[in-house]
Amino acid sequence: MANVRLHRAEGWFSPSEVIFETITQVVCLCKIFFAVNSHGKLVLGPSFAIDHVKDEKIKQIAARGRETILLVTEERVICMISPFERATTLFIGNALKIRCSARIIFIQTKEGYKVTCRSNDWGECATNKQLGLDPVDATHLNRHVGIQELSVGAYHCYAKLSDDSFIGWGCNTVRVHLLSLIV
Repeated sequence: MANVRLHRAEGWFSPSEVIFETITQVVCLCKIFFAVNSHGKLVLGPSFAIDHVKDEKIKQIAARGRETILLVTEERVICMISPFERATTLFIGNALKIRCSARIIFIQTKEGYKVTCRSNDWGECATNKQLGLDPVDATHLNRHVGIQELSVGAYHCYAKLSDDSFIGWGCNTVRVHLLSLIV
């Protein structure tokens, strides 16, 4: 959390246009900053994005790859793709949190994890099928109980379980190469 000065003006501005906000989340994507304040309001970003979610409380903001911003509200997950001039609802429901990389989005719900992915070539989506844009159950991941944290890479994922053990899935060729360098 940080107290910052925001300037809501195009080009030059005067000191009277400075607004103090307590920022709780910040994401930079395509040289554009998105920020959420302590009240869950999107206070920094393209005007379309701010207007689109002005009546909603943002629980989490995340960047996917180089072109997509994800906003988690109480009722849905919103997806905005650069140049951030339109928004789509990726998921309807109470998402607890999201984890994403350039290719994968995991949505944690009370019932388990949902996943969407550009491709599932290495099994990185914790399901054994190719996926589209609509989130589906992450069946292999949901078999494990006590998932404490999820880390998502481009072609692989890791989960920390409640007993402090880790599980991983997806492409493991990088790990094999790193182990051979260590030995």
